Amino acid sequence: MGTNTNLLNYSKQLAIKLRDPVADGSDDGKVYFAEHRFGYLTRGFGKLIRNLESINYDVESVYPQFYSIVDKYFTTVDNQNLLISDKPSPLLIVPINSYQFSLSTILDNPAFKLYKVIAESTLTKENDNAIVYYRGHSIKINNAFETLYGLPSTHYNPEDNKEGFYFFIHNGNIRILSSVDIKAYALHFLFRNPLPHFSASTNIDLIIPVEMEDLFLSMSALEGSIDVGNQAKVNLYREEVNTELTFIAAGVKNDNQKEKVDPVDE
Repeated sequence: MGTNTNLLNYSKQLAIKLRDPVADGSDDGKVYFAEHRFGYLTRGFGKLIRNLESINYDVESVYPQFYSIVDKYFTTVDNQNLLISDKPSPLLIVPINSYQFSLSTILDNPAFKLYKVIAESTLTKENDNAIVYYRGHSIKINNAFETLYGLPSTHYNPEDNKEGFYFFIHNGNIRILSSVDIKAYALHFLFRNPLPHFSASTNIDLIIPVEMEDLFLSMSALEGSIDVGNQAKVNLYREEVNTELTFIAAGVKNDNQKEKVDPVDE
């Protein structure tokens, strides 16, 4: 028997949804072994998180334990700009356009996903130093390729973006492209930690908002149906997933419009 957590209950619900009911979430069914169901729950949960991120759902508010914030500050050592963890005094404000550094200097774990980057600086107005932030937008390297070599880009021009900047990861390096006018003394990185792998002995209570339980179970059931090659159920659960995501995306869009939020273009 597994530990008494709601993860076992989700395993039991998944067994029912797969038409292979069990008395306990840690029991094997006639078609699916329990360990396989927990594998489907793991994969379904990963897809749930990725899809929620893609529609700009505030995932961090529900799962803060899966996100880490790393603060780095610029300093000067031997005339080279470096990033350090401790806030220096006085602050060194440097241009960030075309800045490049190894991802391992921020967080040496390839399983972590870089989610967002924010640059922090000061804006001097009439002897009043106010903090100003610049939002980083994640882009694909193929959209930045021309800009790397000083050619006009068919996708964007960093010089046109005076309120933010672009970043991408290539060969383990973070590359920043921005207007030459944007300077900062700190960069703040939001990472998504590796998601858990579920089993019958996983001693955690899995938090799934009520409005997303059907979506989570449909995503997990879709994984199971793909594994056994049941195309009818694959089509059924895929339709359920798409329908649920459409409703949730519409709700997120409506909430963002009400709050006048400008979602990051991931």
